[in-house]
Amino acid sequence: MRQSIGYSDKPWLKSYRSDVPEHIDFEKLCLPDILRERAAENPGSRALLYQGYVMNYEKLQKEIERFSLFLRNSGVRKGQAVALLLPNCIPFVVSYYAVLRIGGIVVMNNPLYTDRELEYQLNDSEACALITLDLFGNRGIQLRRRTGIRSIVIASLGDYLPLPKKLLFHIFARRKKLSAPVDRAKDLVYWKKCLRRSAAAPTGELSNLEDVAVYAYTGGTTGIPKGVELTHANLSLQVQQCAAWFPQFKRGREIMMGALPYFHAFGMTTAMNLSLYKGWCQILVPRPKAEHLLEAIRTYRPSFAPLVPAMLAGMLKHPDLRKTDMSCLKGAFSGGAPLSGSLLRDFEEKTGVRIVEGYGMTETSPVTLINPFDGESRRKPGSVGIPISDTRCRIVDSETGGTDVPLGKRGELIVAGPQIMKGYKGRPEETAGMLRDGWCYTGDIAVMDDDGYVFLVDRKRDLIISGGYNIYPAEIEEVLNSHPKVSESCAVGIPDELKGEKVKVFVVLGERESATAEELLDYCRTQLAAYKCPALVEFRRELPKSIVGKPLRRELRDSGAKQDGKRNF
Repeated sequence: MRQSIGYSDKPWLKSYRSDVPEHIDFEKLCLPDILRERAAENPGSRALLYQGYVMNYEKLQKEIERFSLFLRNSGVRKGQAVALLLPNCIPFVVSYYAVLRIGGIVVMNNPLYTDRELEYQLNDSEACALITLDLFGNRGIQLRRRTGIRSIVIASLGDYLPLPKKLLFHIFARRKKLSAPVDRAKDLVYWKKCLRRSAAAPTGELSNLEDVAVYAYTGGTTGIPKGVELTHANLSLQVQQCAAWFPQFKRGREIMMGALPYFHAFGMTTAMNLSLYKGWCQILVPRPKAEHLLEAIRTYRPSFAPLVPAMLAGMLKHPDLRKTDMSCLKGAFSGGAPLSGSLLRDFEEKTGVRIVEGYGMTETSPVTLINPFDGESRRKPGSVGIPISDTRCRIVDSETGGTDVPLGKRGELIVAGPQIMKGYKGRPEETAGMLRDGWCYTGDIAVMDDDGYVFLVDRKRDLIISGGYNIYPAEIEEVLNSHPKVSESCAVGIPDELKGEKVKVFVVLGERESATAEELLDYCRTQLAAYKCPALVEFRRELPKSIVGKPLRRELRDSGAKQDGKRNF
């Protein structure tokens, strides 16, 4: 009977594959040390595959060691932050591991960020160096004047290409906006020159498992981005948890589809780090649009692919799907946003690729729950899965957060495990609100069934997830409310077939003011990354509010979804 089963009984364990352990005998090594072992085991094996250019594990390890020494010689010391502003490319992987190798802290930045957003994160993280593309080089030079950045390293999308493509890149790159000239500036050096300057690895082990390794920025109820402190232990143990969940994918035998952005915790862990931990080859996809994903599948034949629902939906609708044989994919892992039952069913029917859905958040490195990757009897479509190895979860009263609700009842999902963050950088109060007695309070409202499967039903917070990206309404509202014609605004997420959700804003103009939707959208585009910009604007004379004057987001969300559904948006 339901009353006799509790969360402490771990009902999910009965759904584990027989070869998936409840507890893992973890390797107590930092990721750079694990990578060094993989390079020693199979130096000639392919590690990175970028636009036809192949880098093996021996070469990758040497590049990491050379860049580590360059960073040390440039004055980067243990505990100092180095910002990456790069898409999925070889310099991202090399610089990420090089920074960790010398005990530095990687600051993850989205190349789509506006200068305002970048300036905030560079200052908040106290980054002392920036590694970026020539496409963003002049932005970096300008931002350096308002931040603590001392040195800038400039890479290019053409740094690693096979000979024919390299020649074509030099001829056509600027015309196609794949490269850009960078102004001369002090303490600015190009990627290839950095590697030529350095000949040996830095001596000594400079990082340990308890040190902070990454600042991965996320928002919250305030909309102000916070630096999630992920330690070396978080990263290393999390990737071992992911590896243990998929035992049928053997070390050194698979090809990873590196389509998820590596500057996002989901891509960092389940694509980049998992692939290197397992000694696999990973295909680096800098622009994960449907046509590029399908081309990569046809050309390089990946066997494992972590993706977000927007990528699945994009491929499903693209005409190139008809000519793409996906039989190479042994499986796919979906996360970052809710996966609809219809999308799951349609994709599997048309491609033959099996998908399992999971759940996590930046604060949990990010994976905590995944559906079993096994027969139909174990997977439950609509569920985000069950706790992975060495992970516990409970559903608690959403008001107090202290009392377990019965199985089958709604409450706040809380999780515990070795992948839980150290805290938010410089924000002890918000850390205390998120981490309590060893549990991470996710802010998501969920139900657990008798088999231990979790179903998300609502959000305690107002987070909008669009195409796998987290969007925080308060940040959009802050921008809109700074417009001279706007009195107040409220941003909500409404359903979108392709991206899961899109942003709709409800705007109240000031007295005797007039404005068009396009005028306000143009204003947002100058202040926000493209993925954060509203898709729809609705003008209202006033916003519905609670007794204490807070906008009733749920009421606006529901009315917005119904109205836009009628309009076939």
